[in-house]
Amino acid sequence: MATGRAWPGCLRFGSNWALYLGRAGDTDLHAHHAIQINVGLEGPVELGLAHGMQRSAEAILVLPDVPHRLLGGGQLLALLFLEPESALGRSLLEPLSDTPTLTLEAAQARVLRTSLPPIALDTGIDTEARLLSLFHSLAPIGSSPFLPSDPRVLRTIRWLKTLGGNGSLEGAAQAQGLSASRLGHLFSAEVGVPFRPFALWLRLQGAFGHLAQGSNLTQAAHEAGFADSAHLTRTFRRMFGITPSSLAQAAGIDVEKKIDDPSRSSSRRDNH
Repeated sequence: MATGRAWPGCLRFGSNWALYLGRAGDTDLHAHHAIQINVGLEGPVELGLAHGMQRSAEAILVLPDVPHRLLGGGQLLALLFLEPESALGRSLLEPLSDTPTLTLEAAQARVLRTSLPPIALDTGIDTEARLLSLFHSLAPIGSSPFLPSDPRVLRTIRWLKTLGGNGSLEGAAQAQGLSASRLGHLFSAEVGVPFRPFALWLRLQGAFGHLAQGSNLTQAAHEAGFADSAHLTRTFRRMFGITPSSLAQAAGIDVEKKIDDPSRSSSRRDNH
């Protein structure tokens, strides 16, 4: 759960990334599957790690599933969440298996600090291309990311994304003519993460996408395959350290008003 200051700013989602630009509060210690790159836009960014350790630098990359706590304190920050299964994610992670965080070089931090605000505020159709091009510059020179190549895994990933992360391992295995245990092992070996955490990341993306398209918190939870808004909120807090309502407010989405406004639900039904 976010603590301290609110999170006024803008939020952008892409096919395998999310970017927040604005004032950041503090978070609880949490872990999530995304790569997180934290960039201080007014000064150093502060992170708390497990066992009382802290990091302070202009830009810090946090590896997937590493417990960390953002000490935002109301500072202006850029926070990028990137799918580690993407080609770019694999390029960034390839040399970093033995470290929970990476302090980016000063030159890299300066490029991020000057490039991210215009990209985040850009409304053009090339926003994603510009952003991914920027982060490709962080990948080690000569790196050759390992990508899933087994056609059964590739078909499973496409199928799962089509369903917004709501497909089961058993259903995917049946579609590929494999046992669930065999596909689960193959998926983990090829993708680098088990099937269910990968699917959960897709569902969380989907839930926020539904909020941005006009759903209230309860509707977004159901549409993304969560039992209710409380289930979505608990999961979001565990994965990102803040609530979906806090993040929605950062994007200018009035979640609470939508929950209390029954006319929106009827209007949505009338339009179908």
